[in-house]
Amino acid sequence: MAAITATAQPTASPQPRVDVSLSAWSADGPVQVYRVHADGTRHEIYMPDTSGGLSQVYDYGAPFSPAPPAPQSAFTYEAMNGATLISSASVTLSVVDSWLSSPGLPSYAVRVALTEKPAERRRERPMSRAWPSGRTTALTRAGVLRAAASSVTMRTKTDADAVALEAVVESAPRLLLRIPGIRQSWQHIDCDGFGEAPPVPFMRRTTTGADNGEVGEWAEWSLGFTVAGDPVALPFGDPTASYQAIVDKGWTYQQLLDWKSAGATTYVQVLRGGF
Repeated sequence: MAAITATAQPTASPQPRVDVSLSAWSADGPVQVYRVHADGTRHEIYMPDTSGGLSQVYDYGAPFSPAPPAPQSAFTYEAMNGATLISSASVTLSVVDSWLSSPGLPSYAVRVALTEKPAERRRERPMSRAWPSGRTTALTRAGVLRAAASSVTMRTKTDADAVALEAVVESAPRLLLRIPGIRQSWQHIDCDGFGEAPPVPFMRRTTTGADNGEVGEWAEWSLGFTVAGDPVALPFGDPTASYQAIVDKGWTYQQLLDWKSAGATTYVQVLRGGF
């Protein structure tokens, strides 16, 4: 019987993800798979064509669930198998950190240390007014309420973290910001502007505890953004599950077949990568 299996991988590298696989699909070829969030919204994820009734992908855009007792952000996956709707079991991706990532580019993702919740959310409505002679009220034409605009401030504590953050922001104009535990915990954003605050006085004192680097390397960044819709581009793919990764491993075809033990490697395991 056709099934969708979803397994949360909160500690995966290069960022948290969900392993989504299809099995016993009735026909080979393109298939549309959707992630259904707790609020009922549906977001299409890229799924490679089924072959032999099977397909698999890593979903790097799933919402995070904060640590209990905070409300959990459960979600499911669904797709049509012919005329039948197939749904996965409910999944939660338990990640307490905030992340900024580039959709479709799994390697472009960073944990972000927020200094505060996103600033004031502004939603504006385009509007024009005319004041004809003899009227006490205006003639008004109005559009729809625009998506929210806001900003968020984050801190990096090493030069390496600062470089990684800039690389993510430079990778694409549309990013995914996930901040578990707040009302707007999952949203695609268009980056309107990005600035580094003036540097703190240079200090050679080394920090202790969980913080890395020296205080002189700390930097604060302000990211201005407008809430946006899902990107239309297909994901780039997982770098550990590519044909090039197999070539770089230097295996023969027989070694690939025997990867999980003699004659035991399955097609889905090859798609998952991790050679």
